[in-house]
Amino acid sequence: MIGRCPSCLAKFSIDDSKIGSKGINIPCGKCGTMFSVTPPDPKTTPSASAETIEAMVLVAHDSHAFCKEATRVLEKSPHDIKVIIAHDDEDLLSSLKCEPLNLILVDMALPGMFGFEVAAKIKNDVSLSHIKVILASSVYEPMGYKRKPSSLYGADDYIEAHHIHDMLVDKVVRLLSRKTPATVAPVPKPKADEPAATGTPKPQAKPSPPPPDSPDNLSAQRLARIIVSDIALYNQEVIAKGIKGGNLMKLLEKELKEARNFYVKRVPEEIRSTTNYLEDELQALFKAPIDAKPAAGKTSKPEAKPGAAPPDSPDHQKAQRLARTIVSDIALYSQEAIEKGIRNGKVMKLLEKDLKEARALYIKRVASEIRLTTNYLGDELQALFNRKRKELGI
Repeated sequence: MIGRCPSCLAKFSIDDSKIGSKGINIPCGKCGTMFSVTPPDPKTTPSASAETIEAMVLVAHDSHAFCKEATRVLEKSPHDIKVIIAHDDEDLLSSLKCEPLNLILVDMALPGMFGFEVAAKIKNDVSLSHIKVILASSVYEPMGYKRKPSSLYGADDYIEAHHIHDMLVDKVVRLLSRKTPATVAPVPKPKADEPAATGTPKPQAKPSPPPPDSPDNLSAQRLARIIVSDIALYNQEVIAKGIKGGNLMKLLEKELKEARNFYVKRVPEEIRSTTNYLEDELQALFKAPIDAKPAAGKTSKPEAKPGAAPPDSPDHQKAQRLARTIVSDIALYSQEAIEKGIRNGKVMKLLEKDLKEARALYIKRVASEIRLTTNYLGDELQALFNRKRKELGI
């Protein structure tokens, strides 16, 4: 069979006799990544009489290489499959509204929204529940897990990245065979007591703002904290001077203008018009006691290096992405342990080994100047635990 490295997507021809029933671990000859190759699951193999399907599939993943490979595999199949791409939660939600989708292949660590959050949103919405969901696992340590997930969070199936080329089509066909392709809903006819639409149509009512604990709101809150923490990190003496002199807003005029422009660019209007996350974080910062000079006998914290990466830099984005990937895999493979730990208050103890490996990997791959000024991994873990507490009613 043909194996493909999950990191660089290089292909290798592997002797079937060497794979065995449990699979085999091999190093990539191109990039050195260790990955596992397992025999195809016979349950996912369609019968010879399987029908040809017509479908629109959304591939939601921030890796362009992954999306390119999934698109190639699906469009090269004998089926009539149209593929559209989403690289983050905004692209995905937009496609859900506008496209007649049959199936979504979604990364467990999709930026802005975990894969299991996407699955829950689809399965809990009557208008979307016909869409099948396949979770794409982002295993952060390819050799770290050798078991299937304990739960799929309502999704219909899951797939490892290195099995896209040999298992994806079979999974899609199995889920969509004998299913009617989704169609765009017809425009409803006006009721008897309503006049037919003529001339200028009536403006549609604005959609209700997302609830406070929605992914969009949580993302906005997170962004506000990042922006304000950055201002605090690089302007400590200016803030202290401004608070004492009563001219803080003037001294930070440039920084505040840039912060608000950045926030407006990244946060949807329906959230900005109903919340005040950025200003709340700023007020909390300005009310916090900040000494311009360190107390006697204490060493002042070193100033941030002029070349330190800003919060929206590629290095920060990679660190956030890695944190989400790590936490998404812990969530996918350790759901039972997480639920048990949340219920008995021992979640950190039950996940001790997983968290130790996670932190070691995070420290290995993330630069110290980012680790010392952010808490991406801790924030993602806390968000996961908070969601689970809410689900369990704790």
